[in-house]
Amino acid sequence: KQWYQRRVGQIGLSKLADKGVLLPGSYRNVKSVCLDAREVSIADIAVGSGDNAYVCAFVNFQIQFSDKRSPVYTTKSVDNRFALFKQCIDDINTSNQDATATHTAGITFFCDLTEEERNSYLGYLPNMD
Repeated sequence: KQWYQRRVGQIGLSKLADKGVLLPGSYRNVKSVCLDAREVSIADIAVGSGDNAYVCAFVNFQIQFSDKRSPVYTTKSVDNRFALFKQCIDDINTSNQDATATHTAGITFFCDLTEEERNSYLGYLPNMD
């Protein structure tokens, strides 16, 4: 079984909140394995695998990047950040399946940023015409 399919203990909203983690949508708990970075492999998440795998990786992402510059999540923004994260995972896995690629893509703190937020880090200057 994949790490996100194992029968393990659950962690509820209050314990996750203590760690600064918010869950998207109607999720109220996640498997305890989601908190262990050694267990969570994004390569195991196939496009369309269902939100449980993505939510587990999203929890792990929030923990791993909590001390980085990642945007502050609110109950109003977490669903949008989760959608951005899911797209990032799909893009990473698609890139890593390219046999001609000379690199391996991975999760960075950019995974939950909007295009505008990413551009501000990359020195993008919009056309001012």
